[in-house]
Amino acid sequence: MLVQSQAFVVKTDDKLKHNIDLQVAKYFYANNISFSTAEHPEFVKMITILRPGYSPPNRKALAGSLLAETTEDLQDEMRKKLLAKDCTLIEDGWSNIHNDPVTAMCLHVEN
Repeated sequence: MLVQSQAFVVKTDDKLKHNIDLQVAKYFYANNISFSTAEHPEFVKMITILRPGYSPPNRKALAGSLLAETTEDLQDEMRKKLLAKDCTLIEDGWSNIHNDPVTAMCLHVEN
């Protein structure tokens, strides 16, 4: 049951909002959840109950700036981990029954 009376509202500054948005986005990406779910009234209600004063990112933010930032962060992290290691990139390609190209890549790292 939703608690109707809130004695206070927690203020969320821009930096904290951005950090929470990134974590919400990472949850969506890690679990392959449809971005439109972020705008579902029950999801928004849940987030509002957990953190009054915060509104979650919408599907456009999840598919746009947050995805770009998360991708860049992961690529930077991967570059640091692979620095000075022997790597082999394995690539294969074919087409599906509609003649659309399909590619698969695999990165083999020492050990």
